[in-house]
Amino acid sequence: MSRPVSDLLQIELTHPVRFIIGRLGDIDFSAGRYSYTGSARRDSRRASLAH
Repeated sequence: MSRPVSDLLQIELTHPVRFIIGRLGDIDFSAGRYSYTGSARRDSRRASLAH
């Protein structure tokens, strides 16, 4: 049985920026710090984005 694996991405934006995020399309982000955490398991791609 494999162990669950998590991904963590932290980014700091010094100015506003627009990203294209998959099915969500264009998303505008204000300057600031952001963290993305998500499951790397094959059967689940749950994730959250927090500012």
